[in-house]
Amino acid sequence: MEEKTYLEKICGNMGTVMATTLVAASSGIFLAPLLPVLTASIASSRAEKRVENALEDLNIRLSMYEEQILSMSDNQYKLIGEIVSSIMQCTSEPKIELLKNAAVGCLHETQVEDHEASVLSRILRDITVLEYKFLITLSKCSEIVVRSSPLKNFKLREGMVEFQPKSLEANLLNNLERLNLLHTVISGFGVDIYFEFSPVTHKLLALCGESNVYQTP
Repeated sequence: MEEKTYLEKICGNMGTVMATTLVAASSGIFLAPLLPVLTASIASSRAEKRVENALEDLNIRLSMYEEQILSMSDNQYKLIGEIVSSIMQCTSEPKIELLKNAAVGCLHETQVEDHEASVLSRILRDITVLEYKFLITLSKCSEIVVRSSPLKNFKLREGMVEFQPKSLEANLLNNLERLNLLHTVISGFGVDIYFEFSPVTHKLLALCGESNVYQTP
């Protein structure tokens, strides 16, 4: 008989685990703010199915890293738990995929401090997929600036990117700053604003990186 994996040993029957998880999600986390009458809606059924599929897939992906799970720290465990909580509250499939990648990434990020776990969990809960994709684009730039007035005969330096104050990109920059992923480093009397990454940004990108994306065998 084939030996069970570590996760199978501690989880037992998958159906029972999923049922228990959905009860917790609907009664304590995901549906708690909703009126009871809304739980009979089709959207509520979709939410339950979405959570069930996401957690089942995440369980399979995590089971591939038995050694890392056995040796993970309390802070890694805390961060994965917070990510699972965010999955239960999420209605966006792309965002759920991002969160699942981050959960797998937790197993590879062995140096996670308690404060970092708390900050990262808040960021992962609140960041949108659009904001994350924009952050990926910015990670390839060495200079990020919002410039109110174009400079005459000015050519962008290699790695430099420039945005208009009222553009979508400038709005995304402000959102990323509120998430503590960007810091203002230079402000030219309210005309030019330069941004740089905060230390936690690199940790976030590592957590959600392409190496953590599941590849079908």
